[in-house]
Amino acid sequence: MYGQTRLGEALAGGTGAYIGAYAEYTTTFATNLAPKPATIDHLHAAAVPTAALTAWQALFEYGKLEAGQSVLINGAAGGVGHLAVQLAKARGGAGHRSGLGTP
Repeated sequence: MYGQTRLGEALAGGTGAYIGAYAEYTTTFATNLAPKPATIDHLHAAAVPTAALTAWQALFEYGKLEAGQSVLINGAAGGVGHLAVQLAKARGGAGHRSGLGTP
């Protein structure tokens, strides 16, 4: 997103050594940031990068998931699991979900 943001625009992302940050001011490379979606608050925007990166690494870096493959996502109702379902679906994989809920 380098060069695609406006001065004063709310951003979300990582700071380099640490994945997320919830601060009024911080330093990082512009490539570590993206505009914060207007539909979520700052607290949730700060939490998304950690969970999303965990899901991404599990599916694609370690799991080597490719389009057309199936994956079992145990705990799909959780913070990482619900993002794993969306990422697997976006990549063209069939996500078999497993969650636990109470009636």
